[in-house]
Amino acid sequence: MYRKAAERILVSLHQNYATWHLPAHEAILLQATGHKPASDNVDVSLIYGDYFFVEAIAKLNDWRNRIF
Repeated sequence: MYRKAAERILVSLHQNYATWHLPAHEAILLQATGHKPASDNVDVSLIYGDYFFVEAIAKLNDWRNRIF
């Protein structure tokens, strides 16, 4: 159940929010929000969003050890 939900979320992020079509963009994902109540970092790319996206893909592919 949780694995299927994670897969659906990652596919959605990949298809709708990834920067694959923007080669000059420095991040992986678009349209993140850091602190909406303060209108701070709204509709931006966030490094920790990219990190958790990549980590989730790695974990779904049976990655279990840190590489650094």
